[in-house]
Amino acid sequence: METDQPPVHAPITIVGSGPAALGLARGLVARGVRPRLVAPAGLGGSGEAVGGPTLCAFVDQLPTAPPGFVADVFATTLVETGQGAVDLRRPYARVAPAAFARALAGEVDVVLQRAVSVSAAGDAVVTADGVARPAAVVVDATGHAPALLRRAPAGRLPAHSAVPEQAAFGVFVEGEDDALPPGTALFMDWRSPWRRGELGDGGPPSFLYALAFADGRLLLEETSLAAAPAVPFAVLERRLRARLQRRGTLIRRELGVERVLFPMQAEPPLPSQPVTAFGAALGLVQPVTGYSVARTLAAVDVVADTLVVGARAGQRPAAIADDVTARVWTAEARARRRLQLFGLDALCSFDAVAARAFFTAFFVQPAPLWRGFLDGTLSSTALRRAMWRLFATVPASVRLHLLRGALSPQSPGVVGDALASVVAPAADAPAFGAPR
Repeated sequence: METDQPPVHAPITIVGSGPAALGLARGLVARGVRPRLVAPAGLGGSGEAVGGPTLCAFVDQLPTAPPGFVADVFATTLVETGQGAVDLRRPYARVAPAAFARALAGEVDVVLQRAVSVSAAGDAVVTADGVARPAAVVVDATGHAPALLRRAPAGRLPAHSAVPEQAAFGVFVEGEDDALPPGTALFMDWRSPWRRGELGDGGPPSFLYALAFADGRLLLEETSLAAAPAVPFAVLERRLRARLQRRGTLIRRELGVERVLFPMQAEPPLPSQPVTAFGAALGLVQPVTGYSVARTLAAVDVVADTLVVGARAGQRPAAIADDVTARVWTAEARARRRLQLFGLDALCSFDAVAARAFFTAFFVQPAPLWRGFLDGTLSSTALRRAMWRLFATVPASVRLHLLRGALSPQSPGVVGDALASVVAPAADAPAFGAPR
């Protein structure tokens, strides 16, 4: 913990109570600053509620997660595309930091109110009770729909008329599934146990995502990875019920329902605002998977450093906010995101056959490729090479989906860039080897 530093004249105030808010609060405490958290539900929000948001990451993505941050670990993580189950050999974790929040409670100040606005100068946050509370800087960590922040609207992709969204309908149950022993995470099951049009929808594909908890509970969720427009919940529920019946899943009791819907290409915040963004509000969502927890926790140190230095120096809140955005959204990060949006565009064009073929090819790639692709940790150069390798590996029918986007005037030049990076690979681009 830092000592002999000038004091912060007013609290660094974090609006939110989920993993982003708690992770940043811990980072500030480690730097000798006692933050204020503003959240109507208190620390940890509803992360422990049945049917509440289920936030997950691979265990190896959470090296700095404090004790109590991870609620459940699933030792086996499987993918099924119709060619037999693939064990990813990568344990999976559910993040529900209630225990960590309780441990953190003595080191932060908590305001059990809803934040409704921030002062024009950014030096106070106004809560629903009408009180304006002074702040050195205000951080919005409230997720995909920020409470205080202005953000550019998520744009349409070149080939689509709506904003791509991930949608899921799931049930928490007490029951059994022979293919899901306790301690198993089913990351994706792309098999469709129904014929096209049989359920009366014929829309974008979806897969089964499932978690088998040690206590016998199951989370069973029909997920549309990305579609524009989103697949309706009613369609996903109908598919899920049909899937579970045909799997022979035994449901003794239904405990709750989870509905998930969020945009897959949230933009970084607009500049010159008196509010700093963090987590999903800062756009830290992997556009191809929708995951954000691991990337958010990885950004804690740089954001906490920027906040503390700026607050101690008496910087204007808007200047601090812009510094945070600049340090997180570097030119390299923006280049990587541009390529990821091309991948998102391709996903939105897949039918069920193309999705199965793509992910069959994807998960037989070298582990550094698919892990880095999923995690969003490849450099832009390495990502271009990985995308080119995948393009050369997938069946011809899938290449047509990819080419339609790659050759459009609005595409990020993936084909040309990938060819260039293969001809003259950069030093930071891992050599994945020749396509099989």
